[in-house]
Amino acid sequence: MRADIKFIEEKFARFNREMFGSRLPLPPIELTDAGTFLGKCVYRGRLLDDGRREIYDLRLRFSTRFDIAERVAEDVVIHEMIHYFINYNGLMDTAPHGRIFRSLMECINRNYGRNVTISHKSGATAGEMQTEVADKLRRWHVIAVLLTGTGDTGVKILPHVEQKIIDFRRRAMQVRQIKRVDLYLHDEPFFNQFPTSTALRIARIAPQLLREKLTGARSLRIENGHLIY
Repeated sequence: MRADIKFIEEKFARFNREMFGSRLPLPPIELTDAGTFLGKCVYRGRLLDDGRREIYDLRLRFSTRFDIAERVAEDVVIHEMIHYFINYNGLMDTAPHGRIFRSLMECINRNYGRNVTISHKSGATAGEMQTEVADKLRRWHVIAVLLTGTGDTGVKILPHVEQKIIDFRRRAMQVRQIKRVDLYLHDEPFFNQFPTSTALRIARIAPQLLREKLTGARSLRIENGHLIY
């Protein structure tokens, strides 16, 4: 089957009632012909003056390209609802599929007999979406590590364009609550999961986990208007 708006909204209402205590308002549902994902929770975010990150414009987006079994489609909806629950409540996870996500996923699978997974696998005629395999590929990332005045740590993956990297760091340092921005170059697959852009939206991450994943990274610096590797 290929999910439509009616199917998704009906499943959202059911799972919201059964699994989330009817605490989630129905967000906008979007359909796409994307071939790189089955479902995605998308949102915008911004840093407030007090250092907190505000998340807004939450939406759930689903691909109609894949012909999948109905139960698999249901698990995709639940997967994205977990992301939605975390973002809607302003929770700070250790990673996009970090401890909070995994805890909720395992609880739902155990209590409701579901088979929600970290990566969406279609399990149908279109074949599997091997997102986990792609995530393990080594490719170089420019990583900005931002420290706020409240001690929170965030990461941002930047384009491999010198001027964009320099401009991002300058704009970030103009935000009152950002106290430090460090730049690194690394091919650790962990960073594949983060989107690449220069928007002032960062993914918060536990400092200990970040230190572990930055092991072996090359430090970058900016001198006289140029990026030094």
